[in-house]
Amino acid sequence: MYQMWKSQFSRGPSFKLTRGNRTVPLLTLQHPDSVMSVAFSSDGTRIVSGSRDRSVRVWDASTGAELTVLIGHTGSVFSVAFSCDGTRIVSGPFDQSVRVWDASTGTELTTLNDHTGCVYSVAFSSYGTHIVSGSSDQSVRVWDASTGEELMTLNGHTHYVQSVVFSSDGIRIVSSSRDQSAGVGCLDGGGADDAEWPHSLCYFRRVFE
Repeated sequence: MYQMWKSQFSRGPSFKLTRGNRTVPLLTLQHPDSVMSVAFSSDGTRIVSGSRDRSVRVWDASTGAELTVLIGHTGSVFSVAFSCDGTRIVSGPFDQSVRVWDASTGTELTTLNDHTGCVYSVAFSSYGTHIVSGSSDQSVRVWDASTGEELMTLNGHTHYVQSVVFSSDGIRIVSSSRDQSAGVGCLDGGGADDAEWPHSLCYFRRVFE
């Protein structure tokens, strides 16, 4: 396994971790403080990380080289994600402001400001046109990824929302909460590529209680 990894990523640093008689390759990406979230770009060439040091960083997945540092948050960054095409990054922080960045230049493109609590989770829709966020304010919010306009607030959880994600067709959202439930929201009016989406909320119900 190690030799296969080295042949594929020949420029990568040759860190090794020995566990018993097994040698496991490591690629270490170092922040000055705890790393709270990581994600790959869809093509696997880059990694994004969010940290308690308030930064979002982009790395070369083969070499471990730091490519870009995204500065702007004033608190820990709890969640990061690439858009499907790899051109943008969304981050969710302690400072309540969801931010969208240019993944290549590190330029801040949009700030989404309506949450009233820490943002624990963010995700792009598969088409990259919408963003969903979950917060300690107990809400799940849907945003226009280009303009930053809040399109919908999904209420139903009674505690912090810790994880959110779109379905692959962009019609549904699932969220998890410290209230010991997962919520499923079904958004009417078509998928995430529909210019008029979302028209209305079909339902938001708690499941797996």
